[in-house]
Amino acid sequence: MMVAAKYEEGWGPSINEFVLSTNNSFIKDDILNNDVNADNYETRTRMLGTFLVEMTLLDWRFLQCKPSLIAAMGMYSARQMLGRDWNALFTHHSGFVAENLEPGYWWICEKLTEENFVCNIRKDSATGHVTGAMNINSHYY
Repeated sequence: MMVAAKYEEGWGPSINEFVLSTNNSFIKDDILNNDVNADNYETRTRMLGTFLVEMTLLDWRFLQCKPSLIAAMGMYSARQMLGRDWNALFTHHSGFVAENLEPGYWWICEKLTEENFVCNIRKDSATGHVTGAMNINSHYY
């Protein structure tokens, strides 16, 4: 839910905004427990999934997909890349079976392996800060 909201809105709404959007049908703890139960709150999976969802903005093939499908493709791809499965719990929460998400997984893999698509992560030796930069050859703009 958080990844889908981030894709749709640009940044995720607060838990209180989710409560309001349900017309107070759910309380804060209900929403937190449901979201945590969906993936046992795997931080690495969520961070990678969020990155992959944002990366789909660079690929025209995802224009035909609904945001909910892209969010599920991002999480499915992250789980595949981290060696985790897409089980009945994920199907239940996302509404998508693995077969629906497989094409998006391969599109994401193709994008990541394009010759002109490079993500550089650097650690500043003086400050210890990690910074990232994306380089795309000039013929893309």
